[in-house]
Amino acid sequence: MQIEPTLSFRIDDVPEWPDVRQAENLAQALEKHKTKATLAICGGWLRDWEVVQPPLKRAFDEGLVDIACHGMYHEDFGGIGEVGSYGGKDHYFRPLTLPQTHDVLAESQAFAKQFFGETYKVFIACGANHVGLFVPKELTTFYEILRVNGFKAIANYPGINGVDPLVRVAKRTPDICEIPFTVYVDFYRRSFFKNLYEPANFDKYFEAAKSYIKTRFDAGLFSVVMLHMINFYPDPIPESSYAGGNPGGIFIDRIMTWVKDRYPKVRVVGMSDLIELAE
Repeated sequence: MQIEPTLSFRIDDVPEWPDVRQAENLAQALEKHKTKATLAICGGWLRDWEVVQPPLKRAFDEGLVDIACHGMYHEDFGGIGEVGSYGGKDHYFRPLTLPQTHDVLAESQAFAKQFFGETYKVFIACGANHVGLFVPKELTTFYEILRVNGFKAIANYPGINGVDPLVRVAKRTPDICEIPFTVYVDFYRRSFFKNLYEPANFDKYFEAAKSYIKTRFDAGLFSVVMLHMINFYPDPIPESSYAGGNPGGIFIDRIMTWVKDRYPKVRVVGMSDLIELAE
């Protein structure tokens, strides 16, 4: 099915730290171009870190935020057992059983309803690039848990082995579809994925992202650009070879300037809006 040029931004791990500057940089990037983005929200940290709430809620109230569930505290929904320290809390990738998965998703929906006034439609698995690792192996039960908690889609694909760039939204069950992201851009080192980014690479990464977007638009397909929240942090993080300077905000600004010039009729939507494309 051919569609007009349609772009989504997906931002994972929101919020990442109790630092309002990071949230403000993200909000300002969206506000400059009136650009909508899907935020993969860890509801527990958003609830706990009140300092980051105003800019994110402001962007939501302005119609610039599509909310998606990323757990309460970035849990491991696949039950792998990779537990570490994140945000000063020792439940990053806390492994969940299926009953615990139901409880966390129910709590996430209750928080979303309380804070945003609406519930999530899209579930974005934590560790979402590890297909088959961070979602339960009992997929039939897992999809039913998503359905009974009001979800309509999961955004987990593509995986570590990559994906055909012409992939579309597809139904996993009659009630749950899968919405792929199509371009993955992070401006820091992620050694597991062999991303050896250095600040001097910014223009090269930007040109590559443009090429991916153009390929899909020219084929009549949507494009979903994925970044992590770290990219909006203003300060350097040496242990991640992150240079600081809000490269995520700069990237969205430059991409949107290019897209609007080349594709004047572009639609910038949330991933929730792509559910209707499921066949």
